[in-house]
Amino acid sequence: PPPPLPRSGFGSYYPVYPVHIELGAFDASAHDGVRDTLVDTGAAPHIEVDANAGFAHTQPPHETITIVTGTSTTHVALIGTHVQYLLGMGPDYTVVRDERHGVFIPDNFSRPLYSERLAYRDNGVIIQFAGCNTMTFPCGTVVPFRDTGKSYLLARYFSEDAAQDA
Repeated sequence: PPPPLPRSGFGSYYPVYPVHIELGAFDASAHDGVRDTLVDTGAAPHIEVDANAGFAHTQPPHETITIVTGTSTTHVALIGTHVQYLLGMGPDYTVVRDERHGVFIPDNFSRPLYSERLAYRDNGVIIQFAGCNTMTFPCGTVVPFRDTGKSYLLARYFSEDAAQDA
């Protein structure tokens, strides 16, 4: 079962620090079944924008949760357990199953965000930037992500078969 949802008597307020989003920076059409997400050093929660892609479980929050960015405010509609598959570096291209609990699905948000902080705290994933641009999972698999100069993009899949076929 998923871990308990956060509770407080006054609702929860999660700042999401502004990131520049470069639309179309990753050509998802070149890879069947792949979608990108932003790896965000400032994101407090993991955020997904499509409740139908990769969620094993969702439920409404127990209280009002507001997400505030540098330009807008939105509310969390659902919280859930999200599963995605990531492709490790060559030569073996190992597929890693990445399960995240407590992922927010806001009413209105433009792009998914992968929280570096929560990846480390919850799953022991070590993320390196500054030209390295890799995620190292506790199993030893290293997953690369792209630096577009304006954002960091992580290619992910919502089925193991799609990742294997990439």
